[in-house]
Amino acid sequence: MGDVEAENLKKILTVLKSTDVSETKIFALECLLGLTGSDEGLETIYKNGAAICQILCDLTFDKDDNVAQKSCSILINLSAEEKGANLLTSTELSVSRPTSNIICKQNAENSVISVLLEHTLNIDTIANETCMILANISRNADNARKIYDSFERPDDAIETIVRLLLKKHDNVNLDYLASLLSNLSQLPEVRNVFLDPGKDLLQKIFPLVEQKNSIRRRFGIVGTIRNLCLSSNNHEWMLSSEVDLLPRVLLPLAGPEEFDDEDNEKLPLDLQYLPDDKTREPEAEIRKMLLEILMQLSSTRSTREILRNFNVYVILRELHKWETDHECLATCEDLVNILIRTEDEIGADNLLKVDIPEHLTEKFNES
Repeated sequence: MGDVEAENLKKILTVLKSTDVSETKIFALECLLGLTGSDEGLETIYKNGAAICQILCDLTFDKDDNVAQKSCSILINLSAEEKGANLLTSTELSVSRPTSNIICKQNAENSVISVLLEHTLNIDTIANETCMILANISRNADNARKIYDSFERPDDAIETIVRLLLKKHDNVNLDYLASLLSNLSQLPEVRNVFLDPGKDLLQKIFPLVEQKNSIRRRFGIVGTIRNLCLSSNNHEWMLSSEVDLLPRVLLPLAGPEEFDDEDNEKLPLDLQYLPDDKTREPEAEIRKMLLEILMQLSSTRSTREILRNFNVYVILRELHKWETDHECLATCEDLVNILIRTEDEIGADNLLKVDIPEHLTEKFNES
């Protein structure tokens, strides 16, 4: 079977290198796409990885959008596999075209990453596909590092990605840029960009936490914020009025329940007297990440006091009554267990620096 696939691949590559007819290219690309559907087919592709990456990247610039999109479909399938993602980030291309990619270092312009960024940042017709590929390959921290290291000016690059996410585009949605941001925020350098008080970058992405028409954006942005909370050094600043993170995290967890005036007045202003039709975040995985953010924010005594003073407990109490997802319930219970205890009972300033039950340690350190 492997020999047959290898021979078929040889014929496919010969056709793709020699024809200018769009229909023939598309047929050959469909055959190549078929190979990505099996382990044997993928292994055959990996053995010819550099040549295939070169051909596919060249075809993303084809004058026929159908050819470019079909090439991207193959790259998407390859990038979904760890071995394929590593292939894409390690292959060096021969550049035979002028690049308009102003975000990458000059010595990175002959990379697959540069090609993907060029299409994405230029908002080409295949920008949705190329940002999905970038999101796939950046799930691995080493590959996220390769993308970051390709940036000529990393701070500007991150700000550009955020700006593209916030802007409405006519023919593309670029939702997977949120996933890319989340993956890049595995890196401390990227977190530092977001946590720079002079940039207000964290505050700029807050509206995307509740963007109703895109689960992908909500998931990516909440994941980004969760990563930004990994270090307790910035927690007090994040909870301050300058940033005002707490309402952004609590609102998706709050429902239409009524509280008495005393409880309401303790809540952050945006959480007070919510309407009868207020709904919670419908995706359990996103609710779980929001709860994990609160877990991280409760790691030190000073921030626990802030959460208590803002009456976070009553939001969690009502969420727990409503919640049906077992993992969300468990995380909610762990968080409530921390907030309802006195500091004397807790007996430590920073829960990240003491021996605590293993399941709580995992909650604090999840990223």
